[in-house]
Amino acid sequence: MSILSELVSNTIRTGVVLISCEKEFVQKSDLAPVKIDLAIEWDITLDSFTKMKIIENSTYSPPFDNSDFPLTVGKIWSTVTNVNITFKVILDSTEISNVTDISEMNYNFEVLSMEMITVAGRTFDTFVIRETGEDGYTDYYYSSEARNYVKVLYYDVEENLVGSRELIDYTLHSEVPFDYTQTIILTAVIIVIVLVGVIFLMRKKKSTPSTVAPTTISTRSTRVIHHRNHTKDYKF
Repeated sequence: MSILSELVSNTIRTGVVLISCEKEFVQKSDLAPVKIDLAIEWDITLDSFTKMKIIENSTYSPPFDNSDFPLTVGKIWSTVTNVNITFKVILDSTEISNVTDISEMNYNFEVLSMEMITVAGRTFDTFVIRETGEDGYTDYYYSSEARNYVKVLYYDVEENLVGSRELIDYTLHSEVPFDYTQTIILTAVIIVIVLVGVIFLMRKKKSTPSTVAPTTISTRSTRVIHHRNHTKDYKF
């Protein structure tokens, strides 16, 4: 192992983090990460250097599908994506390493359970999604109420907790993904309403004089279905 590699490795494991900043860009439809920008700074002691900074930029193609909606306990899926990573190491203000790598990522996912957790002073009913890969596993806690992950725990291959993220606050906007549970329930209600309407019209036909045009029933039922389908455009 080179001196630089050893320094980076030891600092990541035991160093005191001064600043950590991460920006994650995701698809609106399914929260799949498209790009992640990460910057971490540590205190170090090496010759005249006092700080080490790592900047890592990752781009996923296709987007990293870590949620397969709708979620149900026991659901299993996998995702394969190519990730383009740029990795920089900076000592004080001197860039001493700049490496770009493209590799294929293959991860497996399973919805383990549903669990009530409390973060940011609020309690959420969440789906626990486990992502498993060569470098360990990650547990995502997805809330239908927040429509996002409210907690993420990172573990290494020896099942040691090596990182975590928690919701601090959130605001819902119309652009967020659908609440798929509500959508499914609403769809079922719409189907029932349409079926009841069709049955009613069919019964009405039996009691209607034969002089009534036979197209009346199909025309009315079509209007009912067309009207009900407009609810698919609503945002939840």
